[in-house]
Amino acid sequence: AINFTVYVDGTKVKPYDDGNYTIDEGKTVRIEWNDDAVYGFGQGMAPGENEKFVEFTMPGNDLILPLISVEFPEGITEIKQQAFKGCSKLSSITIPNTVVKIGKEAFSGCSNLTDIVIPESVTSIGDRAFSGCSSLTSMNIPNNVTNIGEYAFCACVNLANINIPNSVNSIGRYAFADCGSLTSIHIPNSVTNIGEGAFQRCVSLTSFSIA
Repeated sequence: AINFTVYVDGTKVKPYDDGNYTIDEGKTVRIEWNDDAVYGFGQGMAPGENEKFVEFTMPGNDLILPLISVEFPEGITEIKQQAFKGCSKLSSITIPNTVVKIGKEAFSGCSNLTDIVIPESVTSIGDRAFSGCSSLTSMNIPNNVTNIGEYAFCACVNLANINIPNSVNSIGRYAFADCGSLTSIHIPNSVTNIGEGAFQRCVSLTSFSIA
């Protein structure tokens, strides 16, 4: 779970059952956290380098998670699980070249995400990391990734192009299941394990090679 605390005008508040907050216009919001992850907070806010809080004034009565784009500060090494899960308005993200791990469900359900840059520093893509990112059309997996997690790109229904580098040795179960726009896939000979249903229901797939 995401480990952060929200204060409104200096008073600690709790979210609704769905995990969201509704905050009145003009209120001062401060979000603090206690670890080294950087999370997806709202109104386009992102923390500065080495900071563990963001603070801003609410411009309206909307929820505090309508991110559109994010660019991380340098120095973080991991995007933790569920960090941006369900941020359905997030369309663009740039990950710094210090990150080595993208956690479980980190961007799951980011249905408007069209542009993401994964740096060469990343070695692991977690389970369901990009599942349900239905606006993604292409993905370049960097050359140092060794493991693609279970359901990692499941239901990326518009994903037509994917590059799997020869550093990858394992593709998890259902990793690309229900990627209905995927037309071709090349598996490098570095891969020693392809999980159950990895390409299940890829109905447009006409070319598949392992070499």
